[in-house]
Amino acid sequence: MDELKERELTAYAAVDDALRTYPEQQAPQALFPAVMGRIPPRQPAPKFRLAWIDYALSLFVAMMVGLALLFRSFYRLPPYWDARLKLHVLAWQQQLRFVPHAYGDVLLAGLALGLLAILMTVMLLNRGRLDRLS
Repeated sequence: MDELKERELTAYAAVDDALRTYPEQQAPQALFPAVMGRIPPRQPAPKFRLAWIDYALSLFVAMMVGLALLFRSFYRLPPYWDARLKLHVLAWQQQLRFVPHAYGDVLLAGLALGLLAILMTVMLLNRGRLDRLS
């Protein structure tokens, strides 16, 4: 068994020595075009388009919000449930220490998040154009 390992090590050493001492040569001129011809060309990014389901879902959500606002304006809760709901909202506000002048902070945070979303959208939509320029 040791003799087999020694023969393998000797063969490996001979191959290693041949690789180190073998003179380097330039690759044939036809090799580069042949290799590059087998690599598929880079495909452009697909164009962003909204499908019909995007419009349908947006319309559905907008209609549900409008329907909720419509029901809230026309349908009043019974006095008992209305008082109970107001009590729960008041308790929630007190737990969060929510004060009416805090709406400005909420509005500012909402605007900041909206601007961030718009910035990310512009960056994502321009990504394909920037890739083509480089």
